[in-house]
Parts: sequence; structure tokens; C-alpha cells
Amino acid sequence: MAFCPVRFEIEYVNKEYRYVVARLLDSDSNFSLTENTTLGGVAIQSTLTMPRSTDKHGNPRLDLFVFRLRRRDDAGELAEGQMVELLT
Repeated sequence: MAFCPVRFEIEYVNKEYRYVVARLLDSDSNFSLTENTTLGGVAIQSTLTMPRSTDKHGNPRLDLFVFRLRRRDDAGELAEGQMVELLT
């Protein structure tokens, strides 16, 4: 089964702990992670979490995901505001 790229906007990059918070731009997308998944061309681990965050109206942000980078050095490849694709 082939998956289409899923678009995200980077909201936060933590270089020290190798994680990225990104907002899902394609709300109707379905995706899964594998050992070969990349985010913006950067290898990520196949684990995923959703932070407990709210918008300015107090509603839960169900469009945010946290990705863990495989290598700390790759954090410099991603920047806040950058539009990236998740590829499996």
C-alpha cells in the first residue's frame, strides 16, 4: 500500500532533545510511520506523540504531532514555519 506525502508546518524544533512539533496541514490525511519515514528529508523514529496543547480559545490542538529525530545533527535541517512533507 502506497501512501501520499502528508504536509506539515514545523512549529518548534528542540535541537538538544531531538524532537520536532509540527502542525498537520492535510486534515483528511491518514499516515503511519515506519523505520524509513522522513520528515522534510530528515530521518525520524517510528514513534509519534500528540502534545497536550490548546488554541487561543482553549480548544484542544488535535493537529499537532511530535516527531523524534534519529540524529541530533539533523535538527538544523528543520526550522519553525517551514512546510515539510512526511514520506513513508
